[in-house]
Amino acid sequence: MAEINIFVRSDCPQCPQAKVYGNKLEEEGLVVNYCDLDTPTGFAKAVKLKVKSLPTILIINEDGEEVNRWGAINMPGVEEIKNILR
Repeated sequence: MAEINIFVRSDCPQCPQAKVYGNKLEEEGLVVNYCDLDTPTGFAKAVKLKVKSLPTILIINEDGEEVNRWGAINMPGVEEIKNILR
């Protein structure tokens, strides 16, 4: 199954809203990985996946390939993400 990653950081003014958005996705039964750039693991994953702005939502398919990426300005709707994961 594809994975939904939400990249955040504690000092990002828009990241709390991304976490709320992630909670909505979880309420829909989707699994969300929160990648905190304040941690070494989250930072390493962001570097590996070339995340350059926060917050970022990134969907990776079963083959490890990027399916789609959104930033704070163009956050998708929950239905859009569900459609991508089908």
